[in-house]
Amino acid sequence: MQLMPATFEEIRKKNSHFSASDIEDPRWNIAAGIYYDRQMWNFWKTVETDSERLNFTFASYNAGAGTLQKAQETAKKKGLLETLWDSIVAIAPEVPRWRHKETLGYVEKIKDLVNNVDR
Repeated sequence: MQLMPATFEEIRKKNSHFSASDIEDPRWNIAAGIYYDRQMWNFWKTVETDSERLNFTFASYNAGAGTLQKAQETAKKKGLLETLWDSIVAIAPEVPRWRHKETLGYVEKIKDLVNNVDR
């Protein structure tokens, strides 16, 4: 799942069943990634539609929720609806210290995979 070590440690501290786990163990790494995705899904409860919420969830997995919150603030200042993914895409280059191309590409890859499965 490519969790950052600090994120994995945060998950371990919050979950006793992860206490003896190792980030290098695929089973625990995947379990921690799923847990983190669920945390991000719950974090974005103000985003109304499931498809929009998934975009924010996966973007947060890639860039961190704080980065997406900064993007939302920028979108709102520009008069855009901050809970729409297209608004975040539009202002992404303006968010300081965000490698937005990586995050936007990551979300697009997931969306493409989902669309290909549905066919």
